[in-house]
Amino acid sequence: MGYRTYHSMDVINVAEDYKLAIIADLRKTCEAAKYSLDEDGYPIDETTWYDCDKHLREFSKEYPDIVIMIHGAGEECGDIWNRYFSNGKMQSCDATVTIPPFNPDLLE
Repeated sequence: MGYRTYHSMDVINVAEDYKLAIIADLRKTCEAAKYSLDEDGYPIDETTWYDCDKHLREFSKEYPDIVIMIHGAGEECGDIWNRYFSNGKMQSCDATVTIPPFNPDLLE
């Protein structure tokens, strides 16, 4: 079955109609994206889009002046991340989950 992740997509600082056109183009050219993202960039279902980074690096070259953001939430607790793509380059930002230390003064 594989490791499953919910994906969502946004395009940073572009008009909504342009964002939707870019999402439509990705869904047309990448079968995994078609099953992962709806027409608005929201998750359809958990998927095993293992080549997401590779696909988005290549796809972002077609739109070199924009930044594409993919958000992922994996099936393991705490597996939350954002990936930013621009002109074939990627920045990976993994979530950091912290639990504050015990403080007896906060007991209610």
